[in-house]
Amino acid sequence: MRLLRPLLLTSLALLAPTLGAVPPQAQEQPQYEVIDLGTLGGERSQANAINDRGEVVGWAETGEENEEREPARHAFLWNPELGLQDLGTLGGEDSEAHDINARSQVTGWADLYPAARWTVRRAFLWSAPTGMTKVRGFDDADGNFHYSEAHGINDAGLIVGVAVLGGGPQYKATLWHRGRVSILPHGEHGIAQSINERGQIAGTAMLSSSTTDRAHLWRPRRYTMRRSRTCYDYGDCYDTANDLNNRGAVAGSSERGPLLAQGKRITHLGLLAGHTHGEALALNERAQVVGSGWAWVYQNKRYGRTDERAFLWERGSLRDLTTLLGPDSGWVLEAATDINEHGQIVGYGLRNGVRRAFLLTRR
Repeated sequence: MRLLRPLLLTSLALLAPTLGAVPPQAQEQPQYEVIDLGTLGGERSQANAINDRGEVVGWAETGEENEEREPARHAFLWNPELGLQDLGTLGGEDSEAHDINARSQVTGWADLYPAARWTVRRAFLWSAPTGMTKVRGFDDADGNFHYSEAHGINDAGLIVGVAVLGGGPQYKATLWHRGRVSILPHGEHGIAQSINERGQIAGTAMLSSSTTDRAHLWRPRRYTMRRSRTCYDYGDCYDTANDLNNRGAVAGSSERGPLLAQGKRITHLGLLAGHTHGEALALNERAQVVGSGWAWVYQNKRYGRTDERAFLWERGSLRDLTTLLGPDSGWVLEAATDINEHGQIVGYGLRNGVRRAFLLTRR
């Protein structure tokens, strides 16, 4: 699984060198079939995760407006038999699904009721028998709700994410299990992004002695995190840990771009031609890695991303996924957010100029 960076964080990327950029690739024979997963009545959608059954979760616009006069979005579940299913909300107007396990349990965030969203957003768990239910969050002495998001779930039903505690801006990496909530040990703040079947957790945290977010790994002992490992344990520091497989390999990024960390060995995956930045968002057990790359440019008195492209890295080769669809696909794939053990890839891209969720399957 992997999920994109939560709305709580806004990070300023440093301009990275283009050394080691991958040379342009000629348009190849189509190697993937692409499916537009559609929407729930609106224009845009985004896929965030896929399990080995080929079930996909993400968000899609509904065609309605929320209280902020923005397009409302709902979490969805897609499968080949039933198509796109609206998972609803917890009473509010917006929701997003971030992960799905082998038991078809879905997790993400949803608004409780129409209001200022930062005070009413809560992590959810969805299953076919129960529908969407609220994952236990945090209340202060006055009973006010605080923000929480779920980003990952394993087959045992352990959920990881982030929660904001009592009346302040601090956000904490969080583990939920069987109605109990635990704050993972870290410094000032942290976010848990992914959990594997061994209970290992990957995410990002700021140490008390630092002013910079760094990749963090937590090891379990009876589901209590007793040790956190940071980039300093590896000697080659990296900034984000977005996903990890059952072998403990991690997909993430550093100032040099996307990377794969396998124990103490870190492989920098390179950049597509013309790109200055990139991030590995997910990987599978075969260490096939997917993510997104882009050029970071200064325009109109501000820095921003241009030329976003989804990539696949396997066996030492970085590929622009758009070039593997054929010349007449009508797609520009911008980010690949997850890959399953069958090599199916999900994410989002532009189809005729509109962001849509996609599913890729090898021919």
